[in-house]
Amino acid sequence: MQSLDRGIEWVCEKAALVCGAMLIASAIYVSADLIARKILNLSFVGANEISGYVLAISTAWAFSYALLKRSHIRIDVFYRYLPRPWRAAVDVVAVAALAGFAAIFVWFANRYFFQVWGRGTRSITSLALPLWIPMLAWYAGWIAFLIVSVYLTMVSAWAYCRGELAAVEARVGSISEEEEVELEIDPDARPAPGPRSRT
Repeated sequence: MQSLDRGIEWVCEKAALVCGAMLIASAIYVSADLIARKILNLSFVGANEISGYVLAISTAWAFSYALLKRSHIRIDVFYRYLPRPWRAAVDVVAVAALAGFAAIFVWFANRYFFQVWGRGTRSITSLALPLWIPMLAWYAGWIAFLIVSVYLTMVSAWAYCRGELAAVEARVGSISEEEEVELEIDPDARPAPGPRSRT
């Protein structure tokens, strides 16, 4: 189980790093395009289009990494006042709902991707890029998000059934203000996922 945890986290971290590098490169390219327009009165090909693809791809892949790091926004006005077993139950339901959303999105993205691929659709720009190329990277990011969310749902539900509430919180629980402060001070203070003692 721990090796699977490490493998999933490794893939998501590497994907996040690649997407971060893509965003930086895209920002540099767009900035260079703007400067060239002002100074040299010329424009680079596809700056806006490429930046749009990069943003969509990076967003899709970031979902998985954010889910592993418990960084998705949670509305916890009432959550923090619930007893610990109820909070853990809400955490399991929340990640299961997220997995359901990801499944629905992947279902429609799958149909759209193969429709674009089958028709050989190209962008209506000077690049005339086959749209299945950026869509494949975007689609893969959503599949990764589905896999991670289903995996965390199964693991957290199993931990809840075993009474390992601390393990549920460590995997899918909402981060408290105290934890956020600790993580800002020491990013390595985040608890490692895995079985915890029964509470």
